[in-house]
Amino acid sequence: MPTDSFNSRDFDGLDHGIGHVPAFLERLNVLISQSNSNEAAAAALALLSPTSDQKDALDSANPPSGANPFATMADLGGGTGGGIMPFRDTGIVIPTHPGAVDDTDLATPFVTIQGAVDALEAKAIADNGGPPPYLTPVQMKAYSVLVAEGIYDEALILPPGLFWRLFALGQVTLGDGALANLASTVPRDVTVQVDQAAEPVGDQIRPTAWFGTLTPDPTSSTHTAYSGGWDITGDLILVDTGPTSTIEVHLHQVKVRGALDATGRVGGITNCYVYHSYFDTDVLGAGGTLNLIQVYDTEFDGIVDVATLGRVVDCEFDGPITVTGIGNFTPPNGFVNCDLSGLVFTGPAGSFIADQITAKRFFNAGGALAGGATWDPIGDYYAPAVPGNWVGAAPATMADALDRIAAHVGPVP
Repeated sequence: MPTDSFNSRDFDGLDHGIGHVPAFLERLNVLISQSNSNEAAAAALALLSPTSDQKDALDSANPPSGANPFATMADLGGGTGGGIMPFRDTGIVIPTHPGAVDDTDLATPFVTIQGAVDALEAKAIADNGGPPPYLTPVQMKAYSVLVAEGIYDEALILPPGLFWRLFALGQVTLGDGALANLASTVPRDVTVQVDQAAEPVGDQIRPTAWFGTLTPDPTSSTHTAYSGGWDITGDLILVDTGPTSTIEVHLHQVKVRGALDATGRVGGITNCYVYHSYFDTDVLGAGGTLNLIQVYDTEFDGIVDVATLGRVVDCEFDGPITVTGIGNFTPPNGFVNCDLSGLVFTGPAGSFIADQITAKRFFNAGGALAGGATWDPIGDYYAPAVPGNWVGAAPATMADALDRIAAHVGPVP
């Protein structure tokens, strides 16, 4: 759409739901998809820092009581002077915009993703009144980066102690994309730093690294992975840069061509939630510190060596899996409708928690349990109608019951 038509009428439909982030971002995505890159940048910046006429249009709106969580324009955040962006502290990366520059001004676009991150870190330090440890109100904020679709030949470092939220406005590749399937001549890493010294003393608020996108596409195959999400051509590295701590990592539609590598964390816990993603190589914890708590519609092509697995649904594993313990997460743990064909699962007794479909695929393809691991079936519970028919403790699952019957009657033809 032409930028000269971007005026207060373009906020129609937003005034009753300005606090609803997904709806707002879908609207922004429509504006970008209808424009060339420079017009899209102007539209996005207008959303971040509306004119006085646009502010008047928003202020004069009269949504139903309770529908708008923001009381005044001053509460709407965005940019440096108050905008309508429903994030408190946000930088937008559009390198093709003629006014793009890597500085500390959140009201203008950035050339690089790291430039936006550095500016937001400077903002966090200013909000804090000095260097970290960050005060609780600062650490509770989400420092957000909106990244225009494109190829970014840069590595990325997320400093410790903050809640980072990075949105891809379409496909974003970290690397030069010069090789087949947008692989990079020089793989570009993302490094997430963890340092307890940057966090509020005695506080339980956890730093977070969140990667997501607007396009509701799967990323769990070769070609979909470079058409609708984050594409990290190097490693996704989690590393302690000071005293160890716990961090939350959320990956929505992320392809990692290198490893998810938490071996630089010794003792600290990484809780990871993964949706519609793809790992070309290994997922590596450090001495049992990486928990894959929720994993949906994701492919793992290499080694998975973690502390625990939580709920794993509709996933494919093409390499060996090792767990050091059994997690206790919500919803209940276990593999559901997964493909673990022909690999080795290593872990303690009861750690291979899986439904019948997953277990059948696993064992029929020659899968093996090692390290003392045993199968704990999901949905295979047995309660005898007459407990006295069993000598000693009655079996708890159908599988146990059948095994004991077969052992009692002898070889079954």
